[in-house]
Amino acid sequence: MNSEELLTLLENNFGDNIHEFVVLQIGSNDGVQDDLIRPLITKYNLKSHLVEPVEEFFQSLSKIPKI
Repeated sequence: MNSEELLTLLENNFGDNIHEFVVLQIGSNDGVQDDLIRPLITKYNLKSHLVEPVEEFFQSLSKIPKI
């Protein structure tokens, strides 16, 4: 499943309630590359908690501006 398919699936199933989502992503990597959830977070300005235990990726993730 790619990010467009994920967006379509969630929009079709949750409609207007999608704005109430809170995202918890464990293993967020750098928060950008190959991230299926980022388009959903940015499109709907969702509250999100991104967790990355690997220091190298965490440093990259920490540099992403808050959405």
